[in-house]
Amino acid sequence: MRAMCKRLSLLGLLGLPALGGCGGDEWDLRMSFVASPSVLAPGGWVMLNWSSYDTAYCTADEGWSGARTAAGTERIRLDGSGRRIFRLTCSDGDRIVVSTVEVLVAS
Repeated sequence: MRAMCKRLSLLGLLGLPALGGCGGDEWDLRMSFVASPSVLAPGGWVMLNWSSYDTAYCTADEGWSGARTAAGTERIRLDGSGRRIFRLTCSDGDRIVVSTVEVLVAS
């Protein structure tokens, strides 16, 4: 499942005008974040793959947590059933890019 991308500026988070967006501006931070497979059985493994560009560090939350490198792969075992959301936030120190992927664990 392809990630939905939302690019934000730290200034935008403070209610001030933000530069950038999801366009092709050369100053935009970019990220690719993919979960495979997007549907699996309980006890199955999902592979999360991400690459961010022009960022210094990333942080994972929601279905996973902790500091992450700007690019990587992680294999996670999912028990139970239902929708799981994984969110990754990457930053260059001034701006952030946030991406989420959703995985369905179906019995």
